[in-house]
Amino acid sequence: MLRELRLKDFALVEDLHLDFEEGLTLLTGETGAGKSILVEALGQAAGERAELEMIRHGAREAWVEARFVPSGGPALAVRALLNGWGLPSEEDVVIRRRIAREGRSTAWVNGAVASVGQLRELGSHLLEIHGQNQGHRLADEARQRELLDSLPEVRVRATDTRSAYARLASAMERLAALRRTQSERSARLEALRREREEIERADPREGEEEELRAEKERLQHAEEISGAASSVASLLGPGETSAAGALKEAARHLKRLSEVDPAWSPYLKDLQTATGVLSTIATEAERTASTVQSDPERLDRIQARLADLDRIKRRYGPSVAEVLSRLEQVRREEDLLSGGAGTVEGASAALEEAFGVYARASQALSRARGEAASAFARRVEAALRPLAMEKARFEVEVESRPLRNPEDASPAGQDEVRFLFSANPGEPLRPLSKVASGGELSRTLLAIASLATGEGPRAAVFDEVDAGIGGRPAEHVGRRLRDLSSTRQVLCITHLPQIAAFARRHIRVEKTQSEGRTVVRARVLSEEERPGELARMLAGERVPETALRHARELLKGARLPTADGP
Repeated sequence: MLRELRLKDFALVEDLHLDFEEGLTLLTGETGAGKSILVEALGQAAGERAELEMIRHGAREAWVEARFVPSGGPALAVRALLNGWGLPSEEDVVIRRRIAREGRSTAWVNGAVASVGQLRELGSHLLEIHGQNQGHRLADEARQRELLDSLPEVRVRATDTRSAYARLASAMERLAALRRTQSERSARLEALRREREEIERADPREGEEEELRAEKERLQHAEEISGAASSVASLLGPGETSAAGALKEAARHLKRLSEVDPAWSPYLKDLQTATGVLSTIATEAERTASTVQSDPERLDRIQARLADLDRIKRRYGPSVAEVLSRLEQVRREEDLLSGGAGTVEGASAALEEAFGVYARASQALSRARGEAASAFARRVEAALRPLAMEKARFEVEVESRPLRNPEDASPAGQDEVRFLFSANPGEPLRPLSKVASGGELSRTLLAIASLATGEGPRAAVFDEVDAGIGGRPAEHVGRRLRDLSSTRQVLCITHLPQIAAFARRHIRVEKTQSEGRTVVRARVLSEEERPGELARMLAGERVPETALRHARELLKGARLPTADGP
């Protein structure tokens, strides 16, 4: 889920900060107000190509920062990617992008430098943008296959096939290792031995680096720490002029006071507790003052050890965890090449068995896809009709590749899946991206997304979804967006009040003049402001009472439950 977006000197935006919530967020504003700038900014966070035109005139660089809070399946995928790249993995994912005039673009994920390619892969699990320039995601056949596989009647078969492929790939790897010639095995074993011994000599441990860096910090500031701790111990320790002495004297008086007036008893207990806490602090400070000492030799050993860890990480890992994982991998391969994991004949038999399991799983998946494709296509067509696409035709083509040997296998099975589309009667079915306009593409994806039940990216962004429609179809689009937002966050740019009425959160984007410059601003509308914005969308800047009444009726109607659609 997108939680926050910050822009600085991006296009016509000088400085902008927006918070987002779950559900449906609608962005409205006059034509040319800059609504699509926000979509472009999200595209930058998702790894799209940066352009110099995105930098505000007169500025040296543009900044985009987006904060996501992924959940469910996307959260697991994001965590796996970040851990695999050695990037910080936290509950929130903060992506920052800097676009500079000299043509360089720099990206960070959770404060660590990342590549644009990593942003693109990460963004595919956080965000899906569909509109004027981002329709390519739906045109990707792998994404189309993923959508078909998210259907309940296909999902289990797809999972079975991935599991069978993992087993098959492991069997192929094992057999390939055992089939190396003796000379190759010997050379490989020698290389593996050197690699293993180098890592074992370094003997890295999980958590060691963090402990050493913390100890290094203490040793580098030992005198400062010892002095401060000594002062604390002196101020809080025993003695008539210390805080402890003052508290002891106060406790004596307070005890007498509580004997005379029991209402003071709780305060005496509080003071006794405070005395105990200060005593504990004083004891710990005294211990620290006496134990934390400058130790140049220990500091040198720590720095040498950290240098060893940095060297071993540069060779085998970006992190100690990766180095240890590599060590286990080396040991396993050594065992295989040494003959400890079985013979070539045994590995061949295991591969044959794994291939049979995969072939059966893949065939079952192909049948499930074929059976689901037609029914899914009819449901998509039915979902498109209320969206001003009454004559549209939609087909899901499933074409199987031959499976002759294990090398032909893939974790997604043997099928190519293509979405074919025709918007007008008499026109042939063609790949969706080649025949659909921006608005048709967005509405088609909206129909598909409302039917596909798998866990895709948690935030869906629609631009141009209302292109070429109005009236009743626009209301249907609004209801579809609202219904989709019950399972995932949805952001949508719209020019139509019939759609804007369904927003849970309504953001108005507008152009203003500031010091002779055009500036794009955006703000969240209150519930009291929404009728006025819808009325403006209906009638223009001069809003008659009839437009306000109509706007209130639209808002009232948007609260009614959905009564149409498949």
